[in-house]
Amino acid sequence: MNLRETAGKLQRLQQTRGFKLVATGVITALAVVLIVGAVVQANRPPVEIAQVLPETPAEAAPAESITNAGAAQRMVSDLIGRASTPTGFILSVLAVGAVLLVTVWLGVGLTYLGLLGAAAIVIVPLGLFPGTRPYATFAGGVSSLALAFTVLMQGTSLLLSGKGPVLAIARNVLAEAVRLKLSMVFIVLLLFGLAALPGLLDADQPLRYRVQSFLQYGTGGTFWLIALLVVAFSVSTVASEQRDKVIWQTVTKPVAAWQYILGKWLGVVSLAALLLAVNSAGVFLFVEYLRNQPAQDEREAFVALADTGISEDRVILESEILTARRTVYVTEPPITEEQIVKFISDRVAEVRERDPTFELSQEQYDDLDEELRRQWRLLYFAIPRGQQQTFVFEDTGLRPGDDVPVTLHWRIDAGANRPDEQYRIGISIANSMPVNRTSALGHGHSLRLTPSVYFPPQRGAPLAVLVTSDEPEYAPLRERMLRGTLGNAEMLRAGDLIDDEGNVRVTFINGASEVVVDTEQQQFLGIRVAPNADRMQFPAGSLRLSYAVGSYHVNFIKSVFVLWLKLAFLAMLGITAATFLSFSVASLVAFGVFLLAESAPFIKDALVSYATVNHDQEIVYFRVLIAAIAHGVSWLFLVYGELSPVERLVAGENVSLASIGRGLGVIVVWMSVLYGIAVAVFRKRELAIYSGH
Repeated sequence: MNLRETAGKLQRLQQTRGFKLVATGVITALAVVLIVGAVVQANRPPVEIAQVLPETPAEAAPAESITNAGAAQRMVSDLIGRASTPTGFILSVLAVGAVLLVTVWLGVGLTYLGLLGAAAIVIVPLGLFPGTRPYATFAGGVSSLALAFTVLMQGTSLLLSGKGPVLAIARNVLAEAVRLKLSMVFIVLLLFGLAALPGLLDADQPLRYRVQSFLQYGTGGTFWLIALLVVAFSVSTVASEQRDKVIWQTVTKPVAAWQYILGKWLGVVSLAALLLAVNSAGVFLFVEYLRNQPAQDEREAFVALADTGISEDRVILESEILTARRTVYVTEPPITEEQIVKFISDRVAEVRERDPTFELSQEQYDDLDEELRRQWRLLYFAIPRGQQQTFVFEDTGLRPGDDVPVTLHWRIDAGANRPDEQYRIGISIANSMPVNRTSALGHGHSLRLTPSVYFPPQRGAPLAVLVTSDEPEYAPLRERMLRGTLGNAEMLRAGDLIDDEGNVRVTFINGASEVVVDTEQQQFLGIRVAPNADRMQFPAGSLRLSYAVGSYHVNFIKSVFVLWLKLAFLAMLGITAATFLSFSVASLVAFGVFLLAESAPFIKDALVSYATVNHDQEIVYFRVLIAAIAHGVSWLFLVYGELSPVERLVAGENVSLASIGRGLGVIVVWMSVLYGIAVAVFRKRELAIYSGH
C-alpha cells in the first residue's frame, strides 16, 4: 500500500461518523480527567504561614491583637487561595477542547493532527536547548494560532451556511478575506506578532510587570491591528465591488439593499469575532502560564521562600492586576452661585479700573461662568508648596468590617513636569502621621493602604503611626503581631478607613513631613514640612481608590466582548462610508472617525485647562470655535472612548455591566443610524443598469 492510498483511507476515516464520535469521547474524557485533577489538586489543605512560625503562649499578648492580626493574615491568605483556584486552567482546557472538537466534526481531525506532529518534529528539538528555546516558543505559538484560526474559519463558514442572501453574502465576505492580500497581511501580522510577544518579555523583571506588559501589548495590540483590518476591509469589500462592477451579479439576483448591507456587515463582524477570539484565547492561555510561574521571593508559584511570608510581588499581582477592582474617584465639590457672582464681579471691577465704560454682556457672562467652573477644579486640586489638602471619597461601597486590600492611586503635575524632577509628598489616613513617598511628575503612582500595621495614638502623640506594606519594616512587624509580641499594634483593614459619615478621607501634603518631638519632655510638638519647589496639581481622574470586587477571568471575557462591540461599530462605519464614497475617501473618513472616537476622553480632559479668554479677560473667538468643535467631538464619542476595556483590564479595574449596557445601547443606536443611511443611499444608487455597450 503506497502513501497516497494510506492518505486516502485516513481522509475517508476522519470523515466517518464513527470516528467523530470516538474522537469526541476521547477528547471529552481527557478534558474531564484534567479538570477533575485540577480541582482535587486545588482543594488540598493549604500550608498556612502561621504554621511555620513558632508557637506562642496565649498569655503572651492580648487576644484582641492576635485576632486582629489573624484576620488580616486570613485576608491575604484568602486572596492567594482565590488566585490559585483552577478556574483559569478549566477555562483553558475548555477552550482547547472546543477547538479540537470543531476540528474533529469538520472532518479534518487526522489532517491537523498530522500537521501538529510535523510541527512538533521541528519544535521539540529546538526547545531542548536554551539558545534555541525562544525559537521553539515562537514556532509553537504560530502553529497553534494558525491551526485555531483555520479551524474556526471553517467552523464560522459552516455556521453561515444557511439559506438566504444575507448568509450567502456573509460567506462570500469570509472567503474574500482569505483571498484578499490586504486582509491576509493583517492576519499574518496578528498571528506572528502575538507569537513573538512572549519572547520579548524580560525574565528578570518582577512577575507582575511581565503579566501587565503582556496583557497591554497582547490585548491592546490585537485590538488595534484588528480595528485597522476591519476599517480597511469593510471599506474595500463594498467599494471594490462597485468599482470592479462585481456588484452587478449580486443586485440582479435580485438582492434587496438591506440584505446586501446586512450580509456585508455580518461577514466583517464574523471575521473580527474570529480573529479576536483566537488572539484573546492566546493571550488568556499565556497569562495563565505566566501566573503559575514563580514570582519574586517565591521558590515556586504561590509558595514563598521560608520565613518571608507571602511574596509582595504575588500579592500585588493578584490584588491589583489579575483581579476586577472597583474604582472610586475623589469627590469634586461643586462651586456655589455666590462664588461665581463674586468672582465675576471682581473681574469686572478689575477691567473697569482700566476702562470705566466697560459693560458685561450676557454672552461674556456665560463664558466667564464656564471658565470659572473649569478653573474651580484646578484650584481645588492644587496644593501650594508646604501646604496640605484633605480629599474625600464618597460612595466607596466599603462597610465597617470589610477586609479587602485597598489601594490609593494618584498622579501629580508641577511646573513643566520635568522628567528628572521628583516630589516628596506626605500622605495621611485614619488620623495617622504622614507617610512620605517620592512621586515622579506626570506619572501614576499607587500605595496599598490596607492591610497596614497601625499603632494607635499614644499619650503625648495625638497621631497614629502607620506602616504600609511597601515598607521594609512591614513584614517583620506583621510576623511579630502574629506571634503576639507587638503590644497594642493593630492591622488596619478596609473597614477601618471609613469615617462616621461613611466616607474615606486622605490628606496630601506638598512636601516631605518630619515629626518634631521635644526629647527632654517627650512631647509631640507637631510636623515640620520640607516643601517642594512649586505647587502640585492632581489632574482629572488621577486621584482614586480601588479594591477587588470580582474575578479576573470574568473581567477578561467582558473586556473581549466590549472590544468586539467596538469593532462591530467600525465595520458598519466603513460599510456606510463605502456606499457613496470611493475607497480612498471612505477609508480616510472611517479612519478619522475611529481616531476621534478613541481620543474623545483625552479631548474632554484637555478642555478642562483650555482657556477661551486671554489674560485681559477678553474672549478669543477663534479659541471659542476650537472649544466648540472639541466639545462636540467629545460629547458625541465620549461613551465609545470611555469603553476602554484594555486599560481597565491591564490596571485590574472592573469592567462593570452598567458601563457595558450603556455602551451597548449607544453603539447599537449609532449602528442602526448608519445602517439606515447605508440602505437609503444604496437604494438610490444605479448599480446594475444596462448601458447598451
